[in-house]
Amino acid sequence: METALSSHSDGITALEEQVTTLQSELMTVKQVNEKLQLTVEDLISRSKRNNLRIVGVPEGAEGADTRLFVTTMLKKVSGDALQDLDLELDRAHRSLAPKPLQGSRPLIVRFHRYIHREKVLQWAKKNRDVSYLGQPIRIFEDFSNTIAKKPVSTRSRASSTKMEYALASSIQPA
Repeated sequence: METALSSHSDGITALEEQVTTLQSELMTVKQVNEKLQLTVEDLISRSKRNNLRIVGVPEGAEGADTRLFVTTMLKKVSGDALQDLDLELDRAHRSLAPKPLQGSRPLIVRFHRYIHREKVLQWAKKNRDVSYLGQPIRIFEDFSNTIAKKPVSTRSRASSTKMEYALASSIQPA
């Protein structure tokens, strides 16, 4: 009986050691996972650095060549403000969401030159009452989903970095 009790005690001790080892490995994996998630979020944000999101353009108005449409539309709605810029767009497309029954999907525009993107964004911040084909349009920075879904209260307390300032000063649909 004593040998059976001793073997059970040894088995329990071995299991406790395994659980302790697994818990420490789990903590290490959690830390690595958190670092990887932050790295991925940073990479996504950097890849969207030259992007703008245009909301309110009627669905189908862009026709076959979205890049040409966006360039023409921006120059048309801005009047003389953006006429001197040779806007080069790498890409322009609707967001990948399914086509809605009402309303329209945002246009996502990638500028070739960051300075042109900044000039368009500054113009858009100064001129909020812009319309195209009778529809009001808005131009926003294209943030990653994680940043865009942060609570407004978190974003309004931003003060230290440029990204946080941009989040606090813009209103963007998630």
